[in-house]
Amino acid sequence: MKHEIEIPDELIEGYEPTGEYREVKKDGWFLIMGVTKQWNSNAMSQGKHIILRPKRWKPKEGDHYYFITLDGFVKSKRWDGELFEIDCYNFHNCFKTKEQAEKARDKIAEVLRGMV
Repeated sequence: MKHEIEIPDELIEGYEPTGEYREVKKDGWFLIMGVTKQWNSNAMSQGKHIILRPKRWKPKEGDHYYFITLDGFVKSKRWDGELFEIDCYNFHNCFKTKEQAEKARDKIAEVLRGMV
């Protein structure tokens, strides 16, 4: 059963719904907008709570972005909305900074090395 929940934009600026929910049955801790807060049943209702994730950055026309090539190099390109760029974005291979792309490349290499 899919739930339709309207979330005020000011509560989730910088975040987007994942479409998944977590059942909450007891007091505990939660993370909202990067800040860990304690809550209890008086402050927040029990039941299903939507899971949020940080919004992904997507280049606009003319923006530079970084991507990882098949041979592991990090390259930069200007976003023109071409099919290659859309494929990069859809595969999560589109980064705002060179450092972000290098960090992702290093994680990918580590996973691949572990598959031997």
